[in-house]
Amino acid sequence: ATKYQFNASASAGGSVSGAANGWYDTSSSVTVTAAPNPNFLFVGWIGDVGGEDTNNPVISLVMDQARTIQANFELVQLSFTIAAAQGTPSPAAGGYSYAYGTTLTNWLYGVPVVDGGTQYVFTTWDLVGNLDLSANASGTDTNVVLLLTNTATLTWNFDTDYQFIAAAVG
Repeated sequence: ATKYQFNASASAGGSVSGAANGWYDTSSSVTVTAAPNPNFLFVGWIGDVGGEDTNNPVISLVMDQARTIQANFELVQLSFTIAAAQGTPSPAAGGYSYAYGTTLTNWLYGVPVVDGGTQYVFTTWDLVGNLDLSANASGTDTNVVLLLTNTATLTWNFDTDYQFIAAAVG
């Protein structure tokens, strides 16, 4: 009887289980399951998958040919938002997407901001949503370095000072 070789593997970030790699009889069926590691997502199968759904983590194949398949995984993407009404944050105020575990360095330049008789003075930053316990949730430095472990928002906070001019008429 003809036998076909089956090999299943996983990219970094996950594993496969189910049918063992080896030789299978013609027309037999093999089923394997892709399982992502924490903070990874299954993104599809590649290789000799025939017409099967490559986005389903469970795949069953008929052994009518030799088959080599691989489950692919990628890091979870997290949202990171920067908010600043004044100053020049770097990166700029807005929304970003980064892979889980990315180290982010954020700066605030151009402070204080003077606009006519009004001065905007940087006071603190606040970080909401990130679970990296090694990072503070707030601070007074104009730079923040953090390890992104969850969706988060960094807000640069300012106080407003108004100029008062008095003149004596004499």
